[in-house]
Amino acid sequence: MSKRGVSGNHAGDTKNKAFGAGRFFDEKREKMPALHRYSLLIFALLCFAYLVSGSAAMEVSFFDLSGNVVYRGQSGVALVCPVRWDAKSLDGIVKSAEQEGVSITFFVSPDWAEKNAERVQRIREKHEIYLLGSALTREGLETERQRFESLGLSTAFYMPADDADANTIARYADEYGMRVVLSSFDVLSRSSNSKDAVERMSGDAFEGAIVRFEPTAIMERALPEAIEGLRERGFEVRSLTDLLGDTFS
Repeated sequence: MSKRGVSGNHAGDTKNKAFGAGRFFDEKREKMPALHRYSLLIFALLCFAYLVSGSAAMEVSFFDLSGNVVYRGQSGVALVCPVRWDAKSLDGIVKSAEQEGVSITFFVSPDWAEKNAERVQRIREKHEIYLLGSALTREGLETERQRFESLGLSTAFYMPADDADANTIARYADEYGMRVVLSSFDVLSRSSNSKDAVERMSGDAFEGAIVRFEPTAIMERALPEAIEGLRERGFEVRSLTDLLGDTFS
């Protein structure tokens, strides 16, 4: 038997099998309950909608979890740093940022602010300071707000505790004209090394990102290179107020 003959028989068998398989699935489809077919259709539509909205979300100015929660700005990248303990590396981070001509937005707890009043004033000369909270209730939020404002500090932006429900806190914050801010992503500077911190900060950034990092020794070493990496990718490093300013003006 020639190779051509073998090839021809194989093609014919394949055609017959394909025809049989098609008829098999046609029969199965006819027997499939209508509800099942509709469920599959709805699932496919939801998957499509998710993909479309996901790509579109990268183009909008910001998203809200609720109307008063933001975790993205419009253009550029903002670096935010929560401070609630007396981090030895904080001064080095502030110095590095100033050498790079960058303004960092620090979210500071009332306790830390009260214990470090002179330090707070020094940081405020070239950086932003807003309220880092731990409240889980309206009363707790009100107490934090009063303590922070008594120090002459702004509560326009509020970063809630990790275990707080952001939408619930946002409802309370809205009563006082405060806006809840979450980060777009965390550099994880407490559990990584400086190389990973650089790669995560500069590599994962996108337009409008709010990038969170902790005031650790790892971040102190990584910050200059991470800022350089952001600039090489074409991002402008901006303060949080500048990043969100166009959105709320």
